[in-house]
Amino acid sequence: ELYNILNQTDLKGIPCVSDRTYLLLLDVRDYSAYEESHVITSRHSVRGSSGGDFLIPPDAEVETKHHCVVYDSSTSDLSNKESEVYLCAKMLSELTCKTPIMILSGGYERFSALYPFLKSIQAIFSPRELDELPLFPLEVVPGTVYMGTTGQTTDPELMKRLAFKCLVNASPEIPVRVADGITVKDVTMNDTDNVAPILRETSQFIESYRAKKLPILIVSSDSLSRSVVLILAYLMKRNKWTLEKSWNTLKQNKSYIRPTLGYMKHLSNLEEEVCEERTTNIAIPNLM
Repeated sequence: ELYNILNQTDLKGIPCVSDRTYLLLLDVRDYSAYEESHVITSRHSVRGSSGGDFLIPPDAEVETKHHCVVYDSSTSDLSNKESEVYLCAKMLSELTCKTPIMILSGGYERFSALYPFLKSIQAIFSPRELDELPLFPLEVVPGTVYMGTTGQTTDPELMKRLAFKCLVNASPEIPVRVADGITVKDVTMNDTDNVAPILRETSQFIESYRAKKLPILIVSSDSLSRSVVLILAYLMKRNKWTLEKSWNTLKQNKSYIRPTLGYMKHLSNLEEEVCEERTTNIAIPNLM
């Protein structure tokens, strides 16, 4: 979840971490460990010299944050209520009643092993640096199925770091060029056409890569509509989920999704095919 939190953008494509109300990420390891490397954009927090409360950065503004995450070296047992990471999270929860405080399972060791490219030695970022942070595609199925923009495919280092083996381009009007060894599948669809065969075939194609644990990236020009439709159809077909459950699951990974009403009607038809009934009201505002 932290991976996706760090890589979210707003509707204009600006990194969400550049919004000072978005994320507070605290590292409670020893300062020497933090100084050596830490999760990008994280701040350091330790107890006061008397062993009392944790020292929170003065500009943290905990009560305004949408996300608050705390991590240590390697905590995986979240039932240990005497651990530094738990005590820090508890203190933060007492400072705000708005935001759930999350503890990073596995701590820095596990996260940095999975995502070494999200390590940093920089402690403070200027607003401009945050606006220009390179972002990675979002995870839909950890380690295998990702979604992003066609613009991200132009970064060979990004494609290499996530070891993509296939690229599904839902905006074929924007040609993509990738390194040798990466399969490119163009998907042409329009919300006024019958896209059911395309959704079925593409879902099977995505699953063929996931089943082999081969990373696959689904993109469109802005990652708001066409790639979203392909991902929703995939979640529905693979898991036999309703449209609403698939929508809510994807929203946990990607904050902004905006498929057109035409595409939503096609997905509603797919729901009836998968679940043998329509249960999702696509007119509900939070589904559009």
